[in-house]
Amino acid sequence: MFEGLKQLMQSKAEPESKNLLNEMVFQYLNNQDIVWYNNQQSQIFVNQGYRQNATVYSIVRKLGDKKKIAPPLVYTEKNRTAKFKYKEYKYSGDAQKHSQAVMMRSKALEFADQSDLAKLLANPNPNQTWTEFAESCAGFYDTCGEVFIYGVGPGEDSKNYGKYTQLYAMPSHLVTLVTGDIDNPVKGYKILLGNQTIEIPFKDVLHMKMWNPYWDLNGNQLRGQSPLMAGLRYLKKNDVGVYSSVKLLENRGAETIVSPNHPDSKYWLNPTQVTATEDAIASKVNGSANRGKTVVSAMPLQATQLGLSPQALQIIESMNDDVTTLCALWGLDPILLGRGTGTYSNQEMARKALIVDIVIPYLNNLEQNLMNWLCPAYDKSDGVKYVIDFDTTVYSELQPDLKLMKEIYGMPSLTEDERRPLFNFDELGGELGAAILVDQGKVTLQDVIMPNDDAALKDAFGDYN
Repeated sequence: MFEGLKQLMQSKAEPESKNLLNEMVFQYLNNQDIVWYNNQQSQIFVNQGYRQNATVYSIVRKLGDKKKIAPPLVYTEKNRTAKFKYKEYKYSGDAQKHSQAVMMRSKALEFADQSDLAKLLANPNPNQTWTEFAESCAGFYDTCGEVFIYGVGPGEDSKNYGKYTQLYAMPSHLVTLVTGDIDNPVKGYKILLGNQTIEIPFKDVLHMKMWNPYWDLNGNQLRGQSPLMAGLRYLKKNDVGVYSSVKLLENRGAETIVSPNHPDSKYWLNPTQVTATEDAIASKVNGSANRGKTVVSAMPLQATQLGLSPQALQIIESMNDDVTTLCALWGLDPILLGRGTGTYSNQEMARKALIVDIVIPYLNNLEQNLMNWLCPAYDKSDGVKYVIDFDTTVYSELQPDLKLMKEIYGMPSLTEDERRPLFNFDELGGELGAAILVDQGKVTLQDVIMPNDDAALKDAFGDYN
């Protein structure tokens, strides 16, 4: 036994091998509190993208409106194996598996809505509900490619360090990274707003980011890459197209020319008649008061409609292509922004694709990050294993067609507590909730099969042999 303890102590005393990757990339770090300033691109994405471009604004709002409605629920872990199976089914794009996950939840998790963690997520800070907080997180994530969540709570010298009482979404486009050492490149965070000197410790910030393949000595690989980085030229092109189309409309002038419809020039209008004709058209033709009115002309006249130039038409057509390209940066179907002439079936598929392909992966990512960041301190304090779980039953796009499932598979034998969550009803609990109810007249398969030698049947009906 003592030899085993000795080996264990020796193994713990062995120094950890060097992080050679960090040593190659961050070899210049010298603990001088260098600040990696953002390269101003995130501010372009916010100011010229979300705030000034209608297409980007519509895309980010569409995604945020869907991401914010799923509330985070807090549970304690009952069965670890059942929990992994539940998560696998829950985040599946298959509607049937998603429905089955609802039935599996009670076996894997136990509701902990009175815990401090649940109360924190319900009201992250005094100024925001969870829905508003979630919208901020989703907005920064989709616009800048990253979100920073700051936790306020007891200090590092407290036994409750990490049990935050408030959560805030920091302005991602203003956040800068403060360098540490080779083993921990990021020491903390600052906000580039005025002459700020306050630094937020690394442990108090959750940084969730999109993948960034651009590595350099400025630490760009430590920041998320915004979808707009790949579409920056299309963003600028769309802005220029909008500006040009506005100028075309402003400088277009008259849209219709009235001229004599006669080859003989002696019947053409003289300057005095031109002025009189313009006045007559203004009073008797133009305006809502003349809607549907019949006007009689004393001379042969014709009206010629002035159309847009080929260049103007190309600009408008090109802008439609820009919208499709910008939507593709986030994986959003442009039908959801009113582009194209999609059928109802196509719109329904696009709405489901939005949830399955974009919203669910985002919620899964946020859920895992929140659990890794928040749960350890609460687990240690309360002596349980907490699980953060977004309630995705709020998405009607994930609900299966129960009638069709019944027609194909038949109605399975379910307990009441397995059946009720399928229709978003609370579980009953107790013996009634665990009971399996069947239709009257149903019998088991064993009862249908008649044995060859059954004494009871012989007594009742005699031996027909």
